[in-house]
Amino acid sequence: MTSDSETPIQYLKERIAEFAHQREWEQFHSPKNLSMALAVEAAEVMELFQWKTEQETVNLRSNPKMFRRVREELADVAIYLLNLCNRLDIDLAIAIVEKLAQNARKYPPDLAKSTSQKYTDLGRAPHSTTSAINAPVSPWRQLEFDLEVMADSEHSKLSMAVESR
Repeated sequence: MTSDSETPIQYLKERIAEFAHQREWEQFHSPKNLSMALAVEAAEVMELFQWKTEQETVNLRSNPKMFRRVREELADVAIYLLNLCNRLDIDLAIAIVEKLAQNARKYPPDLAKSTSQKYTDLGRAPHSTTSAINAPVSPWRQLEFDLEVMADSEHSKLSMAVESR
């Protein structure tokens, strides 16, 4: 068995595709059906937490049966998510890095720290990368910049690969 730190997303996507292929389930795996199955599985995760106290959810591991059920439902969510990525030919790692870069711009640490407010309620519009580059850079902001650069680089590679098809 492998762990998160040892398992590439692509390996999981291939295993999921192989599982569906062996059962000839691709015919049922339209983006619409997979997105609906994903939502249903996410709702099943929510159902497990329904009516639980905050403390019960934080101490989930103290209830092995509940922990196992949550673990299984989260696996179902991930399987449908990766299956949908397969079907739509989405590189999930690139999508995540790009989304993290977008979120970094929407939620600058100086405005978003210790608040659950949406970016539109943080007191001002998200600042541009240009103005942030001229400001002193914290280690977290540097990570955000690095993610943006990686996303831009990967997006360019992906765009070139798509255009060359």
